[in-house]
Amino acid sequence: MSEPLITFYKIFEKVPAIIPADPSAYGSMPTDAFRYCEAMRTASSFGWYVYPPRTLTLTVSEDIVYAYLDGEWVLVKSEYLNDGFKKEWENLAPGTLKRHFPAFLRPVPLPGTLQIFTGHFVETAPGWSVLVRAPANVPRGPFQVYEGIVETDEFKPCPIFVNLRITETGREIRLPFNVPLAQIQLLPRQLYKQDQKRVAYIEQAESVAAMFPWDRFTDTVHSEPHPRGRYAVARRKRDQRDKEELSRAAHTTDFVSA
Repeated sequence: MSEPLITFYKIFEKVPAIIPADPSAYGSMPTDAFRYCEAMRTASSFGWYVYPPRTLTLTVSEDIVYAYLDGEWVLVKSEYLNDGFKKEWENLAPGTLKRHFPAFLRPVPLPGTLQIFTGHFVETAPGWSVLVRAPANVPRGPFQVYEGIVETDEFKPCPIFVNLRITETGREIRLPFNVPLAQIQLLPRQLYKQDQKRVAYIEQAESVAAMFPWDRFTDTVHSEPHPRGRYAVARRKRDQRDKEELSRAAHTTDFVSA
């Protein structure tokens, strides 16, 4: 069996589990888009959902973030959510690491911004990184998830943090424990280090007319008599062919090894 490309570690029993991202964008995608727009479905299902460690209630006053914890509003400094989490950490962590219990909420030196620890850690195979981003195609609340790429093949196991900027002040912002806070996506490092340099940009009219693949364009143009959802049908047929080829390859390997 091949080694996994990505490994998640759930240290704390009470935090919501990481799950594969949903093609329906957590049920928020319009029905027609879900039925016919394979591009949206693919983007929505690419990766895994991560959640707040528990339901959080936050507010911003004069660019400072406050959290409602243990029955009162507190200025977010380094909040550890000690209702059982600290004891779990101490039971699992060896030696001096018992003292390094991670904070679940930390301020970020930007207006209305904080860092939320999801209670999970991640590492990836050599050459692979993770992108932490807002859930794809899920409607945004009154906050912004800052996106970041972390090279978790070197910096590992890496705690999964989400940097969040609250965009509305003077109101309570509720982050339910059962609604995705961010989406984790797996990326090969070469893709953003080297491959972005391999770009062809043809812009002169004469060159475009001469080099544009007009014959192939007839397969992608959206006009009659192309039926609705044609791309989705083609994608699903290709996926089925890929599955069949993988299945045949697996049977061949089993036969040869036997």
